[in-house]
Amino acid sequence: MSPEKALLVSCDNDSGDTIKYDIRLQKEPLLTFTDETTYPLAENSLLRMSCTAADGVPKPQIRWEFSNGRTFNTSISQLSSDSVKSVMTAKMTRQDHGVGVKCFAVQNNDSVQTHDFGMLDVQFNPVKSDIVFSTKPSLVHGEKLKAQCTVDSNPPAAISYEIAYKVKGAN
Repeated sequence: MSPEKALLVSCDNDSGDTIKYDIRLQKEPLLTFTDETTYPLAENSLLRMSCTAADGVPKPQIRWEFSNGRTFNTSISQLSSDSVKSVMTAKMTRQDHGVGVKCFAVQNNDSVQTHDFGMLDVQFNPVKSDIVFSTKPSLVHGEKLKAQCTVDSNPPAAISYEIAYKVKGAN
């Protein structure tokens, strides 16, 4: 029986009635995957992964998911009457750091096989720094200055403090 056909069974009873049964076979596909990405991932680099769903009845479809709901490009290749391959590409952003990526094989609108690629580790340079002072803007000699600096980057940026002061009235 080919994957696209069903088995039709007929039963006749003594009164001449015929009951027909349409039996369809469902076979979960074998899901294989490849990660073709160059690591470490950096902001603006290309993530490229592929999933192949083979020997599925009915023919499977492949769906991708980023845990942050982001969209991406995919291309689908028909390998045979019961096998497909999907290649997913996405340009990485700093918002993709820590995001999960999954590939699903789908049959009859149900996910039957899943591969979890794990969480993305996207490296990006510091862009924004913020400094917060917890003291008044004008200090008297001997008072403590408290400051906190935060920087958004991966890996975390090294933060250093430099204090320069000028004396009022000096040339």
